[in-house]
Order: sequence, then structure tokens, then C-alpha cells
Amino acid sequence: GSEIASDLKTFYGDRLVLMKIHSGYFARVSDGMFSYDFTNDAGDALYDYFSVQQNPIGLVNRKVHEGSLLHPPSAWGDVISQIIDLDPEFHIDILLDYQQGNLDVNIEITSLITCQNTYYISAFLTENGIISPQRTNNPNYPTGVIEDYEHNYVLRKDVNGVWGELMNEGNITPQEKFNHSYEVQLDSHWVPENMSVIAFVYNASNKEIIQVEVDALF
Repeated sequence: GSEIASDLKTFYGDRLVLMKIHSGYFARVSDGMFSYDFTNDAGDALYDYFSVQQNPIGLVNRKVHEGSLLHPPSAWGDVISQIIDLDPEFHIDILLDYQQGNLDVNIEITSLITCQNTYYISAFLTENGIISPQRTNNPNYPTGVIEDYEHNYVLRKDVNGVWGELMNEGNITPQEKFNHSYEVQLDSHWVPENMSVIAFVYNASNKEIIQVEVDALF
């Protein structure tokens, strides 16, 4: 799954934003080399809400495709190709200020449409460059483990709750702006230089993500 996600990221570049959630059976820890705990409350809540039953699995903008929200890696490229060229409905700017473990996050959303829908704004912290063993069926690793595997786009924490904050009530007009500010405390074992904030707007009625942006702390 990670290999396919990385290939899609290489192909689409900045047009594709990834967030990887570790939860459920395959995220359990054990003594020895698999003692690193990647799980967190936000990831567990999303995993449970979307009723994940197998891994790897993914959501693409939380969009239904062939009757399902959850898509196997083989379908990710197809779902992405169907929505990647749609005109954006919102523009998102993220302004970050990090000082000694404290992160100030300011998110400004500008509407590009007229609509009557209700939207929420969600934001999450992710981290790249986490070196920790990973099981694999790659024949180049006869032990079945990549000991120096690099985990990227790992969900660390929600910025404004698992389901974010209400963005609007009532009609939206073009160029209307919505500002949201938050303060987040980073854990001491996270590496700020490897961290980013993902912010997205989603439809309140079905939780489908409408637009997303990402910005690195450094």
C-alpha cells in the first residue's frame, strides 16, 4: 500500500496529499523490534468510524467509488484520476508559527463558489522520516522485515478535533473568507523539521473532502 501511495505521489506531486493512519490489528505493538507505537486517538477514531476491516485500505477524499468509501490500493489511482482535474471550490492558506514545542496554526479558506452547503474545516499533524522496522513480502528481504524502513506521512495528532470545526452556516458567496486559528503542543519525541499540517474542507452532509492543502513547519 505504501509503495502504491508513493508512486501516486511521485506522479501527481503537490496535487496529491497523503496521510497514513496506523490503527487496528496490524498496528499493534509487541516486544522487540515492533515496540514503536504509531497509533493515536485521532487515527483510532477515524479507523473505527469508517469501519475498516482490512489493511491496506484507503479513502480518497472520502468519496464513494463503486459503492464503497474504502478502496484497496489497486483502486486508488482510478479514484484519484476521476477527481484530480475537477475545478477547486475553495482555496486554503495555512500559516504556521512554531516555537519550542508550541505550534500556532492559522487557516484561511476562500470560497470560489456560490453554494448553500454546510462545511467543516479539519486539520491534522503528520510526520515524515520515522525510521522503524516494517514487515514485508518483498523477496529482497528474506527475513520478512525491513529494519530501517522510513515511514512517511504518518498521522500524529488532530489539530482541531477528529471532526474539525464548523466553517459556515448559511449561503457562501465567491471570495468569502473564513479564518480559523489553533494552538497545538508537539510531543517531545516528534521531529518538528519533519512535520506538516494538513488542512481540508469537507461537506457536513456526507463528510466528503472538497479541498485540501498541506504546509510544512519548516
